[in-house]
Amino acid sequence: MRLVFNEICKLKRDNSLIFILALTLLPIITGAAGAFIGERKSASNLIFFVNNQFAIFFPMAVVMLAGSKVCQEWRDGTYLTWVTHGIPRTKLLASKAIVCAGVSAFMALTALALLTFVCLILSAEGTESFPVIAAFVPGFAAESLSIIITSTAMGFLIGVLSRNQLIVSAAAVVYGFASCLFIGADWSFIIPGSFAYRIATSSLDPLTYYSSPLTATFIGVFATATSVTVFATVAAAIFLKGRKIER
Repeated sequence: MRLVFNEICKLKRDNSLIFILALTLLPIITGAAGAFIGERKSASNLIFFVNNQFAIFFPMAVVMLAGSKVCQEWRDGTYLTWVTHGIPRTKLLASKAIVCAGVSAFMALTALALLTFVCLILSAEGTESFPVIAAFVPGFAAESLSIIITSTAMGFLIGVLSRNQLIVSAAAVVYGFASCLFIGADWSFIIPGSFAYRIATSSLDPLTYYSSPLTATFIGVFATATSVTVFATVAAAIFLKGRKIER
C-alpha cells in the first residue's frame, strides 16, 4: 500500500495527466460540438461517433499514462534508489499497474459521465436518450476494461524498452490508430482494440458485430488475453532484469 500511495502522490506532480485526460475527453467534446450545431441530433448517432473516436484516443491515453509511469523512475533517477533500498521490483511494477488501472478507469468513467450529460441535453430537445444510454453502458464498460488492461501492458512494455517519454508518446499515437486500422474487417476480432470496439457498438446495434458471434467472441477473448499476457510478461521480465549497472 505504501508504494501505491507513493505512486498516487507522484501523479499530483505530473502535469502530463491533464493532457492525457483531455485526450480521453476529446471525442466527447468534438461530438458534442457537432451535436449542438445540428450534425448529430440523436443520442445514438452521437454515441456511435464518439465511440469511433474513443476507440482510438483512449488507448493512446492509457499507453501514455502507463509508459510515463515507468519512464518516470529513470527520468527522476529513483529507480536505483528503490532497488538499493531493497524494494522488490515486482511490487514496484505492481503498484504502478494498480494506479494506472485506477486512473484509466476514472478517465473512462469521466468520459461516460460527460457523454451521458450531452445526451441528456439532446433528450431535453426532444430525443429520448435514456434507453440508448442504458443499452450502451455494458458495451462501453467491456470496451474500456479491455482497453485498460491491454494498453496498460503495452505502455509498460514500451516504457521499459525505451525509457524515453517522447518515444512512449509517439508509440502511443501509432498504437491508437493501429488498434482500429482494420476495425471493419471480418477478422478484426484478433486485434484487441478492434474487438473491444465491436463489443461496444453491438450493444446499440447487434448487426455491427461479427457474422459468427460465438467464434468471434471466443477467438477475440483468447487473442486479447494472449496479447495482455505476452505484453505484461515481456515488460516484467525486462523491468525485473534491468541493465548490468542496475543489478
